[in-house]
Amino acid sequence: MLQTGQPPSAWKSALVTPILKSATVKSFCDLRPISVTPILSRFIERLIVRKFITPALSLDLISDQFAYRPTASTTAAFISLTHAVAQKLESCNYVRCLQIDYAKAFDTINHPILFRNL
Repeated sequence: MLQTGQPPSAWKSALVTPILKSATVKSFCDLRPISVTPILSRFIERLIVRKFITPALSLDLISDQFAYRPTASTTAAFISLTHAVAQKLESCNYVRCLQIDYAKAFDTINHPILFRNL
């Protein structure tokens, strides 16, 4: 499996459970899919990320990123932002912050085109 780069087909299946994102369901956009994948596939995925992907990423390249990092969290992102604002306020009268929430961005992607390109 690791030699060919092709996981077994059973590892590619998942049990998908729709979870409500809002109070009522008016469309499919109000549901968030939660995928439960086989534990062995998740274990191998974490192993590959730890051994190959994480060491290949330069810390300078992702130092200001908090998503998908093992020790990062929303709390860490807010602490970093608060620290940066406090540092700027020592030398300036005000600080402007632009924060963008990409939570629904993936919902707007044309998934068939994305999968075809991948």
